[in-house]
Amino acid sequence: MGKPSERGAQMDKFPPPKFFPGYAPEFTSQFLGFSYLFGDYRWSIDEAKTIFEKLAELGSPNAHLGLGFLYSSGAGVDEPNPALGFLHYTFAALGGNPLAQMALGYRFANGVGTKQNCETALTWYKKVAERVASQVKLTGTPSIQRIRIPDELESSSITGTLLDNNVFSYYKYLAETGDMQAILGLAQLYLTGGKGVAMDLNSAAKYFTIASEAGSSQANGFLGKMYLEGTPATPQHNITAFQFFKKAADKGNAIGQAGLGMMFLYGYGVKQETQKALKLFALAAEQGSADAQLHLGQMYYQGLGVKRDFKQALKYFQLASQSGHILAIYNLAQMHAKGTGVLRNCRVAIALYKNVAERAVGADA
Repeated sequence: MGKPSERGAQMDKFPPPKFFPGYAPEFTSQFLGFSYLFGDYRWSIDEAKTIFEKLAELGSPNAHLGLGFLYSSGAGVDEPNPALGFLHYTFAALGGNPLAQMALGYRFANGVGTKQNCETALTWYKKVAERVASQVKLTGTPSIQRIRIPDELESSSITGTLLDNNVFSYYKYLAETGDMQAILGLAQLYLTGGKGVAMDLNSAAKYFTIASEAGSSQANGFLGKMYLEGTPATPQHNITAFQFFKKAADKGNAIGQAGLGMMFLYGYGVKQETQKALKLFALAAEQGSADAQLHLGQMYYQGLGVKRDFKQALKYFQLASQSGHILAIYNLAQMHAKGTGVLRNCRVAIALYKNVAERAVGADA
């Protein structure tokens, strides 16, 4: 059935559940069960199954997820039992587990272990997509408006999925000597995390501030977003956000224009003025700002400051979705699911909801 992971082999002294003070016994048992299943502690499917069965009797959705996987795959049982696996996935999904909800969505969409049913599949995928969309801030994720990271930091041929320590150290050195491209690149890496670099909002704010003081409109735009959203490094402050956005927008920067547009649209620290918002979003959208395209779509969808126009809303949501904006993809899914401004298409809606739902990986189950 496979071999234990190297990480599991190195964790022979992993503490049992009683050594997780402050956590409920159910949580620690679940943690240990999945550690047994994937070899993070010691690879033992039988022990994982025993833990899952005990917790499932108490109604644990996560335990039902584990049992659903075991019975569906045949791991730890005499032979696969898709029907029993499906039943456990259903209990887990009804308990709110997003991975189980996606598993059911897949099965109903493709007729795996059950009769194919597009509408039921849509319902399950939509539940997860709604959860993901509710956690996304209106300004979008920081990676939506990407700045140009130096080729050596971005190139997969050099770094793969992880950033080589020597390359990273070299660009930290360049940043400390005032190289603007390196400063902005490091700020972006610290803001979003990735390539083996941990998210560090204090360092992101530090480097963006250095670039801002040197006159970078891009840095001003990002600082505006950080202050508008609020982070441990940049406490939420509308006036400060407005000032940074304005500095960026005055130089024609799309992040600044979109940020100001949102503040005027929703009245964040300023008088609500939809016409100003519309003009600013239009300027930013022309430069490819996904945030601006999203908000233009919402303005046309809701008729905010403009005549309601679902076709225009669809157009701008599609543009924003091409940059990977989660809320734009979610809004497109909603339109296709309801047939708003477009012919209703269950399959297209499922694909879009699935795209959003897959961002739930790593979320609390």
